[in-house]
Amino acid sequence: MHIQEIQTKLNRLPQKDWKSIFDGAQLVIHDDESLTVQSQAIDNIFLSASMIETDSADELKNQALAQVEELLSQYYRKHPLTQKGFYRKALAIIKGHENDFAAAPRQEPNCTLFVEGGEVVAEDQSSPKFLYGVYCELPDNIANGAIPETVQKWLENGDAHETYLEMNVCRYFC
Repeated sequence: MHIQEIQTKLNRLPQKDWKSIFDGAQLVIHDDESLTVQSQAIDNIFLSASMIETDSADELKNQALAQVEELLSQYYRKHPLTQKGFYRKALAIIKGHENDFAAAPRQEPNCTLFVEGGEVVAEDQSSPKFLYGVYCELPDNIANGAIPETVQKWLENGDAHETYLEMNVCRYFC
């Protein structure tokens, strides 16, 4: 989720949810697109009362909105994008440009996908991040017309997400 999106979602949370969070529940991010309040969350916790010391639910809301950029940054420093979140964001970038994100073995693509702060971004060869991004490695002798479908399958079946996790294992799990 990007900052504006999460700010909107935080502003739309009912007061009863803010009260629940203040009383000990946690605000959880699901598949990088929705927020829910859970009383016994174990994973994907975006916000809890222990993260922001306040005296009321209203103050918790105000502080969370004021610190949303920092909270989101902290969250995505520890949590990789989910497969659904990665797929949705990558598809929005790649759609119509599939050939740019694919290359034959021992070749480089025009662009790679890189995740920064919970957002998938396209990096071209001029970017220092290009080498650390993911792309679809094509089978030998694939017809040009088959590339878009091959890239779509690479995204849909989770191979793109798996490569992203493999390339970032220490970023999230060390």
